[in-house]
Amino acid sequence: MTGLTKTLATNKYMKSTKQFASLFALALAVSLFAGCSRQSPAAASPKTTDFGIVEVSEGVPSQHVLADGRMCTLTPTLLNDGKVKLVIRIRGTNAAGDVLSSSLVFDAVADQATTYAFDKSNVITVTLHVAK
Repeated sequence: MTGLTKTLATNKYMKSTKQFASLFALALAVSLFAGCSRQSPAAASPKTTDFGIVEVSEGVPSQHVLADGRMCTLTPTLLNDGKVKLVIRIRGTNAAGDVLSSSLVFDAVADQATTYAFDKSNVITVTLHVAK
């Protein structure tokens, strides 16, 4: 190969590499912008249910409806330190008609709003007030 032929071949190779790199960068930029312009349904924020102030008495359950329509039962136990142990049970049915149940137990400070993420689709806010 002569020097001129070698230079031409190298220039041809560099041109095709530059074109490939430019096209790749363009395709990458377009896919990033297209991907960022939509929000997937899985990224939707959970539904929030605010029960407000709920008056509680030792062992007396109260029933509430969540934002997604499921039933929620709150059963309190009054603790000696002024806190309330709260058992939350949620019942619902799936598309097949099966009854599904789940529960959460936590301690809460009376007369203070508390927010809990019950599951990935529900957030519950409640202020427990101890009945006198």
